[in-house]
Amino acid sequence: MPHPDPSAVLAAVARLVAETPSLTDVVSRLAVLLRDGLVFDQLFVLRLDRPESLVAYAATPAGEVQVTAHRIGSGAPPSGPEGANASSQLLCTIRQGALVLGATWLTSHTPDAFGATF
Repeated sequence: MPHPDPSAVLAAVARLVAETPSLTDVVSRLAVLLRDGLVFDQLFVLRLDRPESLVAYAATPAGEVQVTAHRIGSGAPPSGPEGANASSQLLCTIRQGALVLGATWLTSHTPDAFGATF
């Protein structure tokens, strides 16, 4: 059986995330499912809840999720992803038409973990 195109899978996931009001369980389950087909260190989901706030989810392949909420303009912003120095990253914005609702991305310390075609 051929493997699905990772970018198509990530885009489908992005649409699901944009439509889900509570994401902690979804992100946890998604990380566990993705680990069977992709080598990654962390799955990140950033959701822009309102014009003035965001929620960041960071999941390990084991499904452990850390959630950080932030109100834009109040205090220090949340720290960037731990995988900022990763060898491989796969990113997909979450959009509804022209409106950007957030983003989801995977990081891996494995070079070319998501293929050279991205």
